[in-house]
Amino acid sequence: MTEDKRTRLQELLADRALGELSPTLNDELENLLLEFPEEDDGGFDRAVAAVMLSGTAVAESMPSHLMSAVAGKIADKPQEDSMPTAKVIPMQEVKSSRWSWGPIGVLAAAAAIALFALNVDRTPSEFDPVQAKSELLASATDVIEVPWEGTADPSGEGAAGNVVWSESEQKGYMTIRGLAVNDPTVEQYQLWIFDATRDDRYPVDGGVFDIPEGADEIVIPIDAKIDVGQPVLFAVTVEEPGGVVVSARERIVIAGAVSADL
Repeated sequence: MTEDKRTRLQELLADRALGELSPTLNDELENLLLEFPEEDDGGFDRAVAAVMLSGTAVAESMPSHLMSAVAGKIADKPQEDSMPTAKVIPMQEVKSSRWSWGPIGVLAAAAAIALFALNVDRTPSEFDPVQAKSELLASATDVIEVPWEGTADPSGEGAAGNVVWSESEQKGYMTIRGLAVNDPTVEQYQLWIFDATRDDRYPVDGGVFDIPEGADEIVIPIDAKIDVGQPVLFAVTVEEPGGVVVSARERIVIAGAVSADL
C-alpha cells in the first residue's frame, strides 16, 4: 500500500510539473506530501526545466526515475491543435551505448524542434526603408515630394535629397545626402514638420535620427508624434541626444518648403 501511494505521489508530481494538476488532484498531492515529507516535491519541476532548457549538466544531475517519469508524461501528453503534426520516422536501434540518446536527449531534441516551430514564423523581417519608401510611392495617391536645401550651417552645407509624405497614410520618408556625420552621444538630428493647421511655434516632432559614418545616401522613416494636417515646411535641426520637445532652432541644417502647387 505504501508503494502504491508513493507511485501515486510521483504521478501527481509529474502532472503538476507539466501544469496538468486540477484543484482536486492538488489537494490529493498535498495530503500525500504530508504523509511522505521525505519526498522531494521539486524534483519533477527541475526535471522538466532541464529538458526544456536542454541543459545537459542540469539534466544529468536529475535522478533517473524523475527523468523517466517526466519522459512518459510528455510522451503521453496530447498535442494542441495549433501545433504542427510531426511525422514519426522509425530509427534503427543504435548499438553503441556511447551514442544512445536516452530520454533526456530525445526530449531535449523534441523541445528544440517545438520551440523552432513556434518561432520560425514570428521572427520579424528586417525593415528596409528604401523598399518601404518605394511601396508608399506606389500605393498612396496623395504623396508630396519636397526637395531639401542646405543652409549655412557647417553640418548642412551642400546637403541634398528630398522628403516624401502622404497625408492619408500619415507616413513619409526622408532621403538625405551630404549631411555631416554626427556623434549620437553628443548631438542628434531632429525633424520638424510645420503644419498650417497648428501654431508655428510648435511644429510637429518628426523624430530624431543619426547619419552614420560612410553613408553616401540614407533613407529615414518619419516618426511624426501626432497627426499632420497640412505640412508647409520640413526642417532638420541639431539637438541634444534624444531630441527636445520644443526646439530653439539655433541650428537648422536643411529645410524644404512645400510648394503651393502641391
